[in-house]
Amino acid sequence: MVIVPNVAKDAQPVLDQLRAQRTHCTLFVLKGGDAGSQLASQADIRSENHPFRKVAWVATPSVLSIVQGYTDVIASAGNGDAICVMTFDFRLSSTLTGSPDLLDIEQAFIKAEGAS
Repeated sequence: MVIVPNVAKDAQPVLDQLRAQRTHCTLFVLKGGDAGSQLASQADIRSENHPFRKVAWVATPSVLSIVQGYTDVIASAGNGDAICVMTFDFRLSSTLTGSPDLLDIEQAFIKAEGAS
């Protein structure tokens, strides 16, 4: 799992690298605090041993505004989505709200992999 720093200048290189890699689908957890930590851990379980899946925990979604190419992820955060999943070519695949469970997360990954 990639934990995106909460400070914009530190987050930018991490976010640039996530967007540039085309070898995996990326699931962004867009919640902070204990709820975000738990959700990120659940998503990380679904990505373990999958070379084409990546989880990025963005506890402070406002840091996304500093990097170009994150329009869909920023919109998801603004809509209150808990999770935003991007395809291999970094197109929005799906979003999840509330408190998704492991099955919801798995289905979101599968949808992103199939859409790529």
